[in-house]
Amino acid sequence: EEVPAPAPPPKSAKKSAPAPPPKAKKKTAPGEPPFEVGENVEGYFDDDSEWYGAKVTKLQKEGKVQVVWDDDDGQKYDLEPGCIRKKISDVDREGPFLAGEAVMAYCNDDGNVYQGIIQQDNGDGTFALLWDEDGEEGTCNEASMRKIIPMLDEGDLEVGMKVRGQVANIRDFGAFVSFGGFRDGLLHNSNQIKPDMKAPPFIEGDHVSAICADDKEWYEGTINEKNDDGTYSVTWDEDGGEPENVKEKDIKLLKRPAVKLNQILDLWISKNEDGKVGLSMIEGGKPVPRAKQDLGAFESLDPDSFITGKVMSIREYGIFVEVESEGSTAQGLVHVSQIKDSFCDDPWQEVDVGQEVQVRVVRVEAAEGKLKLSMRSPGSESWR
Repeated sequence: EEVPAPAPPPKSAKKSAPAPPPKAKKKTAPGEPPFEVGENVEGYFDDDSEWYGAKVTKLQKEGKVQVVWDDDDGQKYDLEPGCIRKKISDVDREGPFLAGEAVMAYCNDDGNVYQGIIQQDNGDGTFALLWDEDGEEGTCNEASMRKIIPMLDEGDLEVGMKVRGQVANIRDFGAFVSFGGFRDGLLHNSNQIKPDMKAPPFIEGDHVSAICADDKEWYEGTINEKNDDGTYSVTWDEDGGEPENVKEKDIKLLKRPAVKLNQILDLWISKNEDGKVGLSMIEGGKPVPRAKQDLGAFESLDPDSFITGKVMSIREYGIFVEVESEGSTAQGLVHVSQIKDSFCDDPWQEVDVGQEVQVRVVRVEAAEGKLKLSMRSPGSESWR
């Protein structure tokens, strides 16, 4: 009787792959192994914690698969579910998700992305997988996963090409997205589809101002989730400690991001020049169309009279303020030269996002949908 025994690691060059799973005991996934006899796969070798090429020789009970390593003497080795995957170089980047494929998947429990291997299609839009990190079973929907594929070189990328990526870093000007390319791509703010700012309800990731129960003061924080009793879990910016549950009436929305960290997105290449990759949320990589503001309610305002506005964002060249007139709202620019009567060097030192400010509507460019605002005293200096 043939007795499977561990095989030494092959001597050929190792395949580049994400961090290997630990030696935790793998749970058996339901159903038959998603592999066929004779199929070329990649297996996890316990002795040195690396993935190597192999060929399936036998499908066994409880989801186990017997393989022989590439470039070896034919010695057989048994692999548990979660220790065998489709060959990365053979994965169809644009095809449907298949059992046996390695993926990066979003975990709802902690909001992080982990590597795993699909075990089966549940038939309801979700997939059963085994996490590499601990070998535990998990369930993810298609929108929360992206395939691990061979790296796309600069020459492989074309404008308009569709990719699926994970938000790796968020900056003031946009988000960097890992999509399997030679470098992360930039999803600039101008190429993001703006979210609906209607609140309440509030959603996870909203940056808000809320009343702290301890001292009844307003502080800024981030929404974690909505509780069953209708309150919201808020983590304060200042201390970052334990979240506090706040009533809906005691919360004001300051900013709602278009994307959140670790989110899985379908995007399109909008730029591939000089080693830099641009991404867009619009199919084909086109710029996001900007809706023109209806400024009719602002045309009759006295340019010397102040109205109350709210700071929505801050840039080097000025601040964007949301104002209201006759039930209509619009955003306008306060140029850096118009923030105060004296010289302004740093807009961030003058205002905060969410702060209420007094502005004058000094110019309405209805055809372009633009409002030009000023915080200077009337007559202190003409508009630049």
